[in-house]
Amino acid sequence: MTNNEIEVRVDPKRALAKANPHIYSGFIEHMGRCIYGGVYEPGSPLSDPTTGFRLDVLKAIKALDVPVMRYPGGNFVSSYRWQDGIGPKDSRPRRPELAWRTEESN
Repeated sequence: MTNNEIEVRVDPKRALAKANPHIYSGFIEHMGRCIYGGVYEPGSPLSDPTTGFRLDVLKAIKALDVPVMRYPGGNFVSSYRWQDGIGPKDSRPRRPELAWRTEESN
């Protein structure tokens, strides 16, 4: 083997440790109606009246058996400030959402 070559060897019989299932996850972000009108839609007959989360969507996500669902995720996380999403909705700051060139209503 020369200095410019790389060799990778895989030995399926050699295990260092069992992988924690929580390393596998999914994420949701603000693409189209994924959040507002998708996962979260207060007032919809499909939503929990207390939380506003769509029960049909939550059921579908649970059926996927995803151990962790991250929000925010994807490009959205690069400029999202979680502190902006705390408190009464009408008091939360609106900010430019740089990845999608829209406004984040928090």
